[in-house]
Amino acid sequence: MASRSRKSKKPSAASSETPPDFTIFLDATFGRRTVASRLRAAGATVEVHDDHFAPGTPDDEWLAVCGCNNWIVISQDQRIRYRKNEQAAARDARVRLFVVTAGSITGEEAGEMLAGALPRILALSSRQPAPFVAGVTRAGNVRIYEAFSS
Repeated sequence: MASRSRKSKKPSAASSETPPDFTIFLDATFGRRTVASRLRAAGATVEVHDDHFAPGTPDDEWLAVCGCNNWIVISQDQRIRYRKNEQAAARDARVRLFVVTAGSITGEEAGEMLAGALPRILALSSRQPAPFVAGVTRAGNVRIYEAFSS
């Protein structure tokens, strides 16, 4: 009679991996303080557009830098995912781009919504290969709109 093989009690490499440490980049549509402060209070590392770029810097320029830094980009500009040059910049720089779909919200509302959605944003960023564009709803739900082919 063949002996049963025993399962190893050692955790697999997949289960012992810690999720990557992501940095959230807020584009200029969020301003400098309110949303960033709320996300930092929720435990996120946050970079703000105006700390790195001059006002009015074209989106394709800062998207390229964000991709090089492996930052998760969050924007309120719902049209960003439709403009050809920005699509190309996000795709070429392998950006994880999240677009807030709720219109006409205050900074406080955006901060609370994004802080609540943060675990889902980080989870999606961990499991979905970049580049992609995802939406974040007012309720804090997150879903992929487009995963660019490499």
